[in-house]
Amino acid sequence: ANGDEADYQRFRQQLSVPLGDRAARLALQSSKPDPEIARLGLFAGRWFRAEQPKIPIRKFLLAGVVLAAAALLLHFTGICPIVKRIWTPSWVLFSGGWCFLILAVFYAVIDVAGLRAWAFPLIVIGMNSIAAYVMAHLVDDFVLGTFKTHLGRDVFKSFGATYEPIVSGVAVLAVYWLILFWMDRRKIYLRV
Repeated sequence: ANGDEADYQRFRQQLSVPLGDRAARLALQSSKPDPEIARLGLFAGRWFRAEQPKIPIRKFLLAGVVLAAAALLLHFTGICPIVKRIWTPSWVLFSGGWCFLILAVFYAVIDVAGLRAWAFPLIVIGMNSIAAYVMAHLVDDFVLGTFKTHLGRDVFKSFGATYEPIVSGVAVLAVYWLILFWMDRRKIYLRV
């Protein structure tokens, strides 16, 4: 996040190989391991390695469209509905397809078109994603409670019941981001 092109290229190189493997590892380490999501992550990792140093944008776009279309076909023909709560096979295809599409779009916008400035908030989170994950699971209630203690119990209710979860989530995310930004400026990174 210091604006040095060489640092950015080193960061990209370090991320390019393990992205798919990381998705696979996270899917397998979840409370209910999902081998299908892990398999999609492994495919992505293989494509990254095979095409180094480029990201295979066409493969990701094609995979995304095919997976999402297959899921929609299964859903609308009544063969297998898209249900996230129980992780139906069509949900796996649908969400995996969107992941491939989003990855391709981010690569096209950030790396191919060179439009990086807008992604700075995402880079701050990505540089310390382990810290972000830990904060989200360990200090969420503390941060939300601190807002309510200092700003009033109903601070987020003033936006209405519909928007209360969104506004409180954005407020908590802003606190996490500021902590991660502080860590990034001091070059404090959690690694496994």
